[in-house]
Amino acid sequence: MTNQKVVLVLTDGKPGHFSAIKGIVHHLSEATPVQTVKIETRLRVKFMRVPLRWWLNRLFFIRHPRKSDRLWLQRLFYTNLPPVCPSCDLVISAGGDISFLNAWIAKALQVPNVFSGSLRNLNPDLFSLLVNLRGYGGPARNTVFVDIAPNAANAPGLLKAGVAFAERAGLQGRHPVWAVLVGDSANTYDYTPEEFSALAEGLCSLAKRDGAVLLITTSRRTRPETEDTLARVFAQHPECVAYQVYFNRKPEKCVAGFLGAADAVFVTEESGTMMSESVQARKPVYTLLPKSLDYKPPHLFALELEKARLIRRVPIKDLTNLSPAGNESAFTFLPLDAFDELGRRLAALLRRD
Repeated sequence: MTNQKVVLVLTDGKPGHFSAIKGIVHHLSEATPVQTVKIETRLRVKFMRVPLRWWLNRLFFIRHPRKSDRLWLQRLFYTNLPPVCPSCDLVISAGGDISFLNAWIAKALQVPNVFSGSLRNLNPDLFSLLVNLRGYGGPARNTVFVDIAPNAANAPGLLKAGVAFAERAGLQGRHPVWAVLVGDSANTYDYTPEEFSALAEGLCSLAKRDGAVLLITTSRRTRPETEDTLARVFAQHPECVAYQVYFNRKPEKCVAGFLGAADAVFVTEESGTMMSESVQARKPVYTLLPKSLDYKPPHLFALELEKARLIRRVPIKDLTNLSPAGNESAFTFLPLDAFDELGRRLAALLRRD
């Protein structure tokens, strides 16, 4: 299409960061036709953030720098960059290490840019638009605050995927159905093998009590030994398991179908992406906590979600005391228009008078 705008996506390849980028691009594409060009790169050495921060915060005050698409200097700091930057109308990235490259390329090309993540003490005015989780602060003048991390899912789409999955798995009319999304220790969350065993045992105990069946999936970050622990316990309770996917054994794109088919969702809390996708489904979401965790992101994100009644946080040791059935009134569900402002602000960046 001749009126398509070109979006340059800069990514470090980390699943959570790339998921946020895809979400931002998705909401932009709902407002205006776009095509994307992706560059996957990494900062060569972490200490390079110091000179980059110093240089870029001073570059901001150069109002009319010379326009250039050459990346020879940027290649000293980042891996995998082409000699010449692709032509684009907008730059988007997520994740702190790529924020420097985002600001540098946008300034060099003289195009608007969008960033989601920690600014690493960069001047916020180096970015046309910042996308921040509500409660994390940021300059209001160029920030869109969102309740969950941007993602490409939406409740109607998840429901459609759920209907298709339920038909394929023979779950039509079967209730309650609980989706179980399991990650692993990360981001200051330390799950022990004993806790994963207790998680599986606790869910099976609840499922038997309430007549529920489980849709279980691990993630790419789940260790093989964690999957072995889960598989061993769930194998002892086959009547509770309707479907299970172990990423290290046989990966399958099942999350959308699981969330759409489920009446409630259980998710380990170390992953902001998995929590966001779960909340997007507009179902009761229970996040599962280990004994050992720190009050840092994504824990702070979970606290904000809990404050908004979008999730209920449950220590694994207390799982068997839970009563999920008929508990919908305890939750507030994400509005269907939760990302409308983001879409409008993104489209405005590409609008040409």
